[in-house]
Amino acid sequence: MHSTPPRLWRSRWAAIGAAVAVTLGAGGLATTFAASAPSSLVAISPVRVLDTRLPAMAPALTSATPRLLDVTGAIPTVGADGATLTNATVVPDGATAIVANVTIVAPTTAGFVSVRPGTAAGTPTTSSLNAAGAGVVVPNSVTVELPTTGASAGNIQLWFQGTDASATANLLVDIVGYYQAGGTGATGPAGPAGPAGPAGPAGPAGATGARGVSAWETIPSGQTVTGEIVWDYSAAATSSDRIGVTLPALAPSALSDALVNFDADASSATTDDDATCAGTTGAPTAPAGQVCIYLISSGNLNSVEGRRNPLLARNGFVISMTPTATSTDTFLYATWAYTAP
Repeated sequence: MHSTPPRLWRSRWAAIGAAVAVTLGAGGLATTFAASAPSSLVAISPVRVLDTRLPAMAPALTSATPRLLDVTGAIPTVGADGATLTNATVVPDGATAIVANVTIVAPTTAGFVSVRPGTAAGTPTTSSLNAAGAGVVVPNSVTVELPTTGASAGNIQLWFQGTDASATANLLVDIVGYYQAGGTGATGPAGPAGPAGPAGPAGPAGATGARGVSAWETIPSGQTVTGEIVWDYSAAATSSDRIGVTLPALAPSALSDALVNFDADASSATTDDDATCAGTTGAPTAPAGQVCIYLISSGNLNSVEGRRNPLLARNGFVISMTPTATSTDTFLYATWAYTAP
């Protein structure tokens, strides 16, 4: 009975540079490389990338003589007729590992085959498949890490070890899948957008502002109303002019001339400046029961003063103006505020 020297047996283990943890759960197959970034498996239809029996892919492996095989990018592949070679990309550049069926065919002696990353050095201490004797055909599935940088990037190393230095063996390599970076725990390409979820609950209502008033209502006590005055007169000057201003609603009580005032030092032309008018042109305010006028600009006016409207004492007020004698263009721009007492 033939016996194989013990030194030729190696543990049957896929040659891969880093330990691989594989879990299968509800989400499918996920893999994690302990010594590198996580990768995900891409299964493909088997493609033969080496058959040393073919003249174009010869010679057979010789004992203790490593052979590099490039498996990424455009490489020679064996066609459906088993003899014709065609260049094709089976594994993309940058892949981190491959899954392959490796078959030893008719070794001249017993031995083992080790499939390792292309950067492996020294005599292997593990085997990918074992041949018990000469002439046998033995297949096995292997997973082998791929270098991604350097001269050996994308290469695997094939090593046959026979019982003597001249031993040879033919080898077949059929790739059935590869790993690419970006699997579990890594950032991969974005998947398609999922369906829109249900609408969330309505947000809280915003704050309610103060209620406005209509022209036929009385302005509520303490409420301030504001407005703007734009007056431009380009005809020949007259001895006096008036601008009538109507409140948006009725004042609670009639206005008097003393209650219609310009802000303090609004202009050298204003004659009824009042320090209690403490607002600004952009934010006009008024004390309770009073109208305050804030002059933005004026031109060609000798005097300007505020007065009650004698006909509409609860609806508005007027601004009286005395233009310069020679003026043909007088103007006044102002803002105002009234606060109901």
